[in-house]
Amino acid sequence: MSLGFSASRWRGLILFVWTAGLALLLGLGRYSLFIRPTLWPLVLCNVLILLLFLVAMIVRPIHGGSRRVTAAAWVRGGMMLLPLLYMSSLLSGAAASGLNSFALQKRSMGLGFGSDSQPMAADSDTTAINTNKPISLGYIMRHLQRLSGSRVITEGRVSTDDTLPAGEFVVYRFVIVCCAADALPVEAVVKSPKAAGLKSDDWIRVGGILRAQVKDGRSVPVIEADEVDPIAAPNDPYLSPVQF
Repeated sequence: MSLGFSASRWRGLILFVWTAGLALLLGLGRYSLFIRPTLWPLVLCNVLILLLFLVAMIVRPIHGGSRRVTAAAWVRGGMMLLPLLYMSSLLSGAAASGLNSFALQKRSMGLGFGSDSQPMAADSDTTAINTNKPISLGYIMRHLQRLSGSRVITEGRVSTDDTLPAGEFVVYRFVIVCCAADALPVEAVVKSPKAAGLKSDDWIRVGGILRAQVKDGRSVPVIEADEVDPIAAPNDPYLSPVQF
């Protein structure tokens, strides 16, 4: 069975769409939603390799490329194009601001995971923080005991958790080493009368007094907030290990 379209054109269309899709993500900076921004040369290499394949197909057509596309080839090609549907979701909508609260539920290791209450995380940093500038949630987790009792400002996304008392919510960010596949969340509980007016996955800036509270044997960061303000999603929604 064939459907009136040459195999060569079908292969060329697949290569062209992939090339255009990756080039668009690179040009708009959206590639940083699934890999570290510093790895942009890898995306550029992919675009160049696909371009070379396209040029090669034009200069030296594949033998037998004029044959009609079979139904099986249509299915295989369609499956190769499916990831582009996800890539298009990175341009707008919920996925356009990075991993969200759904991913948090799947990947969370529990409140307090990664805090300096963990045996391997001895805190030797005595640098004073600027209480008027945001610090990362990763830094708060890493230096929780030292910062407890201090005023902190941090930024992240909201997760409304039904297991928390009224007036509390979780603020979180994801830490990635290479790409979104290895992402792990860092979280803090926020106490604020504004909690009821927030929605999951809102981006906010939180300021208040940081406390270390023990829950289930872990030191959990709790921010007694006196300010909770909405902010625009950052260009890079993820933290890196160096921000600890």
